[in-house]
Amino acid sequence: MRSFIFSAKSVILMLVALPLSLCSNNNDDKDGIDNFDPIVINFTEDFFTDCNQTREVDGVKLSFVGLSENEGGCSLEIGTCRWNDNISLGFTSGSGNTAPSIALFGGTLEIDIDGLVGYTKATITIDDNCGAGCTNANLYEGINVISTIENTVLGKDLEDLVIGLTEDSSLIRVWSCEGAIVSILLE
Repeated sequence: MRSFIFSAKSVILMLVALPLSLCSNNNDDKDGIDNFDPIVINFTEDFFTDCNQTREVDGVKLSFVGLSENEGGCSLEIGTCRWNDNISLGFTSGSGNTAPSIALFGGTLEIDIDGLVGYTKATITIDDNCGAGCTNANLYEGINVISTIENTVLGKDLEDLVIGLTEDSSLIRVWSCEGAIVSILLE
């Protein structure tokens, strides 16, 4: 009788353990989305040295370029790209930010995200010294602007512009009259 009880317990244990063993914690291919690490982009004093330059960080191309037809205000013409070593790097404003940052006083930072897989959010930390609505980011799918976000804080604190990404998101363009980009986080 004892061996029968032992056998019954063994069978019950196997019946419970088998389905549990099929549930793996292996997340290598969860829902077909590649695993990825967040991409953090911080700026150094020599990240850009003039207009129309491109740098690549962890597969993300960043370019400092002129304003497009979807950007502006600030009494600047389309195509304007200003670079000044005295204000474009190491920018400090009302928030007291002293981290190297890219100042956007007549220029645009392009963040090429085409080809990134699994990323659903971009957080762009800015330091605006101009006013609400002065620093803006456009999210593109191909040539179409699908989303725009703008700052709400003036120069007292750093602000995060958070943009939801889609599978078809290809580019983010950030511009300002008197703002700076402190860092970028892609998750």
